[in-house]
Amino acid sequence: MNTWGTFDIETIPLPNLPEELRPKFDEASVKLGQLKDRFKIAEKIEEARAKHAADLDKTMSLDPDLCMVCAFVSHLSNGERKEFKASIFAPNEEAEYNLLAAAWAWLRDCYKARIPIVGFNSKSFDLPILRRRAMLQDVSVPPALYEALTKRYETKHHVDLMEVLGNRNLFSLKIEYKSMDWYLKRFGIGAKYNGMSGADVYPLYKEGEYQRILDYCRDDVLKTAMLFQRVAPWILAPTEPGNETDKEKGE
Repeated sequence: MNTWGTFDIETIPLPNLPEELRPKFDEASVKLGQLKDRFKIAEKIEEARAKHAADLDKTMSLDPDLCMVCAFVSHLSNGERKEFKASIFAPNEEAEYNLLAAAWAWLRDCYKARIPIVGFNSKSFDLPILRRRAMLQDVSVPPALYEALTKRYETKHHVDLMEVLGNRNLFSLKIEYKSMDWYLKRFGIGAKYNGMSGADVYPLYKEGEYQRILDYCRDDVLKTAMLFQRVAPWILAPTEPGNETDKEKGE
């Protein structure tokens, strides 16, 4: 493999989402256990209501129907030469339309050129969100392209590093995944940009710190590319030539 493309997105709660579509707190969902005292019941419900309100921004930012893509960064690398291909920030839905068009054009161009695409949690998060936002913004996405890029455990067109680095639990047999920051540190690449995480994006957005969001996204893309380069020989290495012939001779 000579060249690969790496990408990442950042999302925020959709600013203009109609109020009737925003997640509502449901008192009936609060588990009261054996509580009988009405004051303690009321206290527990209020605690749950406060948690709902505190988590709402994160909940919406992670939901394809409730979020907006505010940043898209793409990058090409061959191990030596590295080049950012797109670095786009969208402060509103009008600008997001152009971001989505550029994102899907880049993904389509990589696919047609047989350039593997690399991301982290990109099959379960980035691409589903990019597609849903494209639906809502009326940006064309070929169904065959989306299907090819989201096939689980397929690395020919798209390598999702979270997927391939996950380990099966010996007891539950479930695949367990660690964070990108954990893998970056474990493979000696370093921590994420200024210790930031996706939870910091919306507070920065509200403060107008758009460049800091882009810098964070660009750093994520560069470090994802570095992580891929570090582990690629164990993911994409072809079968060594001669193995089968040598085995036959030995028999």
